Amino acid sequence: MDTLDVCPSILNSYLLTLDGSIVTLGRYLLTLDRLHATLGGSVARLDRCLAKLDGCLARLDDRV
Repeated sequence: MDTLDVCPSILNSYLLTLDGSIVTLGRYLLTLDRLHATLGGSVARLDRCLAKLDGCLARLDDRV
């Protein structure tokens, strides 16, 4: 086997490894996007709860 026969095999191996890395990175990005969406929903719920609490405190202030 000479060098020209080995080079395509090595290149193919590197390309397969790179392809696997890109797929893995894509999965991590998808997971990060899902976590971001979940966090966004949690922040929105917290914001609504704080608004309700603020309203309750304002009514309590009016009574006192």
